[in-house]
Amino acid sequence: MPYKKQTAKKSKSTISENVRNFLLSGKSSPNDGEVFAITGSEKRLGAAWESVKTELIRDWISEKPCSRPWLWWEFDAPRETLKCYISRNVKEAQRRRLGGTGTADFEVLAYEPQFSFGIPASWARIDENDPPCFESEAVYLKRLDFLTLAEERYLAKHPELMVGEQVKFEKNEED
Repeated sequence: MPYKKQTAKKSKSTISENVRNFLLSGKSSPNDGEVFAITGSEKRLGAAWESVKTELIRDWISEKPCSRPWLWWEFDAPRETLKCYISRNVKEAQRRRLGGTGTADFEVLAYEPQFSFGIPASWARIDENDPPCFESEAVYLKRLDFLTLAEERYLAKHPELMVGEQVKFEKNEED
């Protein structure tokens, strides 16, 4: 009897494209009611992520290997304790700093730490000639053993993904 090759079925997501894009990037269109409905509560946002994260991470890795989507950083990335101006212990997912000159706002001001993809999102000061540089997402994921075998092979062919990432900033017009 001939053997019929079975193909893997791609699961159908139960979320809209707008919500999907938000869960991956953290960005949404203005007046998007669906996204607004889940962003008002960390519990709802976490539930939305949990319900589709396996599918979203699989799709993300196939399109952008050696990196992870926004909500993976927010909910699943390992946390480390931060040294910050406010006295309580704060844990955030953070990539290692490699160099550069700059001070994240939470290090010197009474601000809640804000990170984006493992890098401080807000800075008190940055030397525009030597901005802070952090390990790449690929290095972070490799260091913590989060790369899939396919990503390991991909990374071996793409060493440019190992290059550190400099903080991008916009110069104020007042400066």
